[in-house]
Amino acid sequence: MPTLEEKVMKIVDTLGTLRDVRGIAVANTDGFVIASKFFAGNVPEEKFAGMVSESVSYYKKILSEVGAGHIKSAIVEGEDGKIALIVVGDFIVIILGGPELNLGLARSTLQEVTKELA
Repeated sequence: MPTLEEKVMKIVDTLGTLRDVRGIAVANTDGFVIASKFFAGNVPEEKFAGMVSESVSYYKKILSEVGAGHIKSAIVEGEDGKIALIVVGDFIVIILGGPELNLGLARSTLQEVTKELA
């Protein structure tokens, strides 16, 4: 049976094979990084994970206010990049991608590789 560390590293490695991925982070819902791999040296990993965790907290509040249930995933697109994330239990798995990141494939891959974390 794989350990949690092995499961998380497999997730990071698998997501890292997607086209135009700039970084991957697995964090707990408090924003602490459990594992990460960033391909651009200018991303402050802890700060990035903390900001995403804060965003997830806001998404939770919004969804609760409108009666839409618990957050499962989110996608944010900017002019020069994209963020796709999935919330699985106490974990947030995040992909930081460039403009060419295929969001459909990213979302599908996130769902597939995080099944073991549930």
